[in-house]
Amino acid sequence: MPAYHAKYLRSVWASLVFGLALFGSAVCASAATNHALIVGVSEYPNLDKKFWLNGPRNDADLVRNYLMSNQLIAFDAGNIITLADGLEGAGNPTLAAIREAFGQLQNTIQSGDFVYLHFSGHGSQAPALKPEEELDGLDELFLPADIGLWQDGVDAVENALVDDELGRLIDGLRAKGASVWAVFDSCHSGTVTRGIGKTTPGDEEVSRKLPTEALGIPDTAMANLEVTQTRGGNSPVESSALIDSSGDGDGIFVAFYAAQTNQTTPEMNLPPNDPDRKPHGLFTYTLFEALAQNPDLSYRQLGQEILRRYTVNYRVQPTPLFEGDLDAAVF
Repeated sequence: MPAYHAKYLRSVWASLVFGLALFGSAVCASAATNHALIVGVSEYPNLDKKFWLNGPRNDADLVRNYLMSNQLIAFDAGNIITLADGLEGAGNPTLAAIREAFGQLQNTIQSGDFVYLHFSGHGSQAPALKPEEELDGLDELFLPADIGLWQDGVDAVENALVDDELGRLIDGLRAKGASVWAVFDSCHSGTVTRGIGKTTPGDEEVSRKLPTEALGIPDTAMANLEVTQTRGGNSPVESSALIDSSGDGDGIFVAFYAAQTNQTTPEMNLPPNDPDRKPHGLFTYTLFEALAQNPDLSYRQLGQEILRRYTVNYRVQPTPLFEGDLDAAVF
């Protein structure tokens, strides 16, 4: 074979190998998968019905429909876990089901995948099991459907999802190289009432918060705290809210909270003046309304747009909280 033919073939072969390598890298990059866990808790069988909510199941339905129908993002139905009472095709949002869903995600996700987490429902606070690790001496709680009462023997609320555990669950996803965006449309006050009553034909707002006494937490346990935070009062904000994540992981991490730790967040019939309006968390509805109209945003820009919409609607409170890698693009 002439030398120039051999040189030509070697050049072609090198180009082919290089091209295949680039193609393989592109395939790997495009193989990243979007996952979601959506939790909406409206009914609490172990609590008085006056503390039940109407909006979380509608929030879950709104989020699920957006993720499945938006052409700019790819969420396959099989990669969306929905736990919401009263919602067709959804599981029961118990503590065990939430833990199982996180386990399923951790067993499924690969490095480079994206996980969206959404929690709508009651939040509260309880005396921290390790008060030296909490600035205010309180653990933030998200309340699953099977939430129980305070247990004196263990000094904890039965079946509560505590911030420390939630942080560990999220860290488990990030340790596998996944990026995580977590959204919480709930309050975490331990001293004021959340969700007393239901939305009415008059479109009154219903505040999403639960008093500690509804969970059977004794006054003495709260009185022993050096600082007691309240939502809706004038206490300083001591912590960012529900997630206590180590921050370790290869992917980005972003958290959106509906309110500061000393504020309440409402649900109401939305959209306003629409004959088909229904109860939604104001934060969830505003977030996805903004995304639907402006999908090409960073997390920081999305947060700013939510705040702008609150201001336009003359809302002084609550003030949502945004933290993490905010300059990354949404989804």
